[in-house]
Amino acid sequence: MHLRKYLKRTGRQRTLDALIFGDCQKPMDSGMKSALKLSFTIQKAPERNIDIETAEKPKKKRKRESKESEEIIVKIPDSFKKLAITLGFPEAHLNFFYKHRDRFHWEVKQDRKIYCTGKRGMCTFSTIVTPNCLFDHMVTEHDHRELKCKEKNCFYVGYSETNMKMHAAQFHGIAKFGSLRNNGFPCTYLPCDYAGTSFADLQKHQAVHENKLHRCEFCTYSSPALKNLDFHMLSHFRILNYECHLCPSKFSRQLDLSRHYKCHTNENFECNYCHEGFPKRHLLQKHLSSCETRLNYVKNR
Repeated sequence: MHLRKYLKRTGRQRTLDALIFGDCQKPMDSGMKSALKLSFTIQKAPERNIDIETAEKPKKKRKRESKESEEIIVKIPDSFKKLAITLGFPEAHLNFFYKHRDRFHWEVKQDRKIYCTGKRGMCTFSTIVTPNCLFDHMVTEHDHRELKCKEKNCFYVGYSETNMKMHAAQFHGIAKFGSLRNNGFPCTYLPCDYAGTSFADLQKHQAVHENKLHRCEFCTYSSPALKNLDFHMLSHFRILNYECHLCPSKFSRQLDLSRHYKCHTNENFECNYCHEGFPKRHLLQKHLSSCETRLNYVKNR
């Protein structure tokens, strides 16, 4: 019965007629099976042989722990390298010069100027671009010199009193960045109690211990962060990409522009811990060193 329905549904009319004719001519006995010949053959599906032991799972690419550790490799043309060598530019900053090549017009010698970054960019001294061209100026005019860190197992060497104060506060003092105890990558330079959230963070931290810094080839500046050196170079060449739409002021960083906007809105600089407001940023920084709410937070975390 089921076979007849199948043949009818699949349109195999000749086979169905032969089946009905056979049933009429030779009725089956109760204990016999009819030897029915079909007009087609039913083939067995091929077996799938899967070797479970040798089958390898595709390896997942491990994500990098920190995006900041990824360095963008820029291929610099040989013609630009030859131009840089001819003009006497240091090889360490070729990536910067090639990235901002549209900003410079070095065909004229008078345009190869570099500016001093002292006094937070307020110094007006400038000279022709050559390696270490601002070194003597920074030493004589801004009192820059080598200053070694006095902490145990820290071999950091700063370049000014202000730089050493920032290093002491952000690296050794209560203003140090990152969680200290509950992370899985502790610093190996005892008695430093820093612990990073990743191995990349630990490497950056220990690079400061070992004085592995990114250095400016024109002046005494150095920094453990490559992005800070890039911002420093922007100040050297007065590359101001961010302009205030309320006044003619221009800045090299978005952060500086955001701080500048507060001058137009009369918005105070607010402490994130006690929410006290200050009219000037340096007053807020002075307050952070003695803010009791912040000190209690740092001690108890």
